[in-house]
Amino acid sequence: MLQTPELRVITKETPFQILPGSVVSESVVGLAINQILLIKPKDIVSQIVLSYASNDIAADAQEISELIKSYVPELSFIEFADFHRDLIHTDLKEVLPLLAESYGWNPNEHFWNSVQATFSFPPTFKYWLAEKKVHFSELSPIFLIRGESVEMQNLFWKLVGPISELSLNKNFGIKIIELLCELILMGEMESNLSPQFRPVIAEKWYEQLKTLRYPQTLLLEKNLREKWLTLPWPKSFNAKFIRQNDKTGIEFRVFISQEEDLKKYLTGLQMVHRELQK
Repeated sequence: MLQTPELRVITKETPFQILPGSVVSESVVGLAINQILLIKPKDIVSQIVLSYASNDIAADAQEISELIKSYVPELSFIEFADFHRDLIHTDLKEVLPLLAESYGWNPNEHFWNSVQATFSFPPTFKYWLAEKKVHFSELSPIFLIRGESVEMQNLFWKLVGPISELSLNKNFGIKIIELLCELILMGEMESNLSPQFRPVIAEKWYEQLKTLRYPQTLLLEKNLREKWLTLPWPKSFNAKFIRQNDKTGIEFRVFISQEEDLKKYLTGLQMVHRELQK
């Protein structure tokens, strides 16, 4: 007899629920719930499917897919890939395409090749991908690197180590991965690609790689910054040069409490405009 986690089970006849702490036997709908680990969705998925096989329950692939989706509404690509490796050589491999579709993926040849490619990913990196819920499409640069020489692949895995080891945030992690792949393919030296700051700061590492990848763009941005900041902005504007997504420009704030304030600010902006016209 077992104490169970909460588990919602769907059968062809009727849905029902096993509440947390319920005392049940291992034969309930063939689910060997003593093996379920709530830490990893992949473990839940594997146990649900394998329990069907071990108990000879008559269930088609669609039914099993629906059961998994109901209990694990979100499954990252890397978790699905890990689960795929466990199931692909069993009689229940027919579940995989249906399960992939239920999570929004297109199970074509490229998708399955990508799934198999993840088998060689370092465990710590796979954990980071799952933890940050990295999407399938965001892994495209890595799959390109896998088609290159062993030396390039080894260099990539060596360089991305800090991303998972330091659990960098997803936004900078994905951008750094993309830049590393591009720069490795361009033949950039390892010493230039490794983070130059200790401790590693994601934003600084990203700027370091971006400078290598887009030197002309960074030069133009620097010149633009100098041009805008040398204009005669009124001190009360507290003008700052900033970046918003893919655009750069000046940001300032004004406080207006009376008509005279407005006239003063408009006069200041006119002076800036005249200077731009020279």
